[in-house]
Amino acid sequence: MGGVEMEKPLIDVGEFTLEAELSEVLARPRHFRSLRGSDLTVRGPARGSRGEAAGPSVGSAGPSRAPLRAGQTSDAVASVPGPSVLIDQIIAERASIQIARTNKPFRVFDIQALRLGSVALDRPISFEASLTNPRPIGRVETSGYFGPWNRTEVR
Repeated sequence: MGGVEMEKPLIDVGEFTLEAELSEVLARPRHFRSLRGSDLTVRGPARGSRGEAAGPSVGSAGPSRAPLRAGQTSDAVASVPGPSVLIDQIIAERASIQIARTNKPFRVFDIQALRLGSVALDRPISFEASLTNPRPIGRVETSGYFGPWNRTEVR
């Protein structure tokens, strides 16, 4: 059967569970204590690709900005009136990040364990991860911050 191949989503999750009190879900911002997921795939566009259709992104808006620390916000999200959803932690098992490359296969990072802390789109997100680097092949234990989300530059 012919047809148009649909573009893959920015994030796929095989299965997940959310933990929250009903009163916290009904309040603003919506508050979840944890999100646990498995078989998570995050896809990123090739370098130089703006990728607006793919969804929100990680990074800073504009060239050569200093890295942001927890609690700081960037100009890209400064106009957003606070988060509408807060998640205290995200824990993922069996995850991967697939980064597109121009005229080459995706570069795939297999993640055995991932924990994100205090997740909201208006601030940097802490992370801890155990992953396999594709080249050179090797196990990596890493932690730090990324974000806040920059909606104008997906990569």
